[in-house]
Amino acid sequence: MHHFLNYQGGSTGALLFHSPSLGKPTRRRQRIEWPWIRSLRRNNTCYDLGSHAEVLLADGLWLRYKRFILMNASVRRAFMPTWANNECWGERILSRVTNEVKSMVWATDSEGLGVSLHPPPTSPRHDEWMEILFSHAEDFPRPADYETSDPDWVEKGLSQCFANRFRAVEVEIAATGIVLGAGKKVDVLLSKYQTSLDHSVARFCEPLGPWDPQGEGAYDGASIHPYETIVIKTNRGISPKTIENLSKWADHR
Repeated sequence: MHHFLNYQGGSTGALLFHSPSLGKPTRRRQRIEWPWIRSLRRNNTCYDLGSHAEVLLADGLWLRYKRFILMNASVRRAFMPTWANNECWGERILSRVTNEVKSMVWATDSEGLGVSLHPPPTSPRHDEWMEILFSHAEDFPRPADYETSDPDWVEKGLSQCFANRFRAVEVEIAATGIVLGAGKKVDVLLSKYQTSLDHSVARFCEPLGPWDPQGEGAYDGASIHPYETIVIKTNRGISPKTIENLSKWADHR
């Protein structure tokens, strides 16, 4: 993070990192004096992507930048092998965003973010994916007011405040459809996706089954390695000893 923020000083990109403790003053933060860093302390509202949208939409902040990486506190550092020491992890992710590809996990450019904040009328409903979510009733019970055939339905995208985890996850699920509905493409770093036929989202997602690969043993019987994705969620129990060791070793590089 230190390297990326220092490197990004002369760029047109914005790294938005959301953490419950990020706005609290600490001795470490007081040593960060780069003029291009903005620390915003705000109420703990608008779950996950909603908090990003709230900050980005305030005073038209998102219009001042060309590239974006959105992260929250469950995402752990940037993991890069030693042979890639001269590469910036942020640039490596952002390099996948092109004129055609507008979503690289939560890295995008101004056009892609604009589509996500203000979806086009062509954005499809995402009922099939929501049914997969509802199959995990313990974590995501079906809301009593959920409708699958609302004639007045309009995709709102990121430009709203999410009151709970369910609403935030619903928009995360819708995000791919929003980008595809705008006639653009999505991309991920996973080798399984990169080797799928035609890089088809449907062909890639269907074999994954009813849940996502971000879990211990959920990636074709194995676990995602952080070197494959550069960053990794640490609240899914994925290879905790590997994450611990790589974090420790990276601190000494």
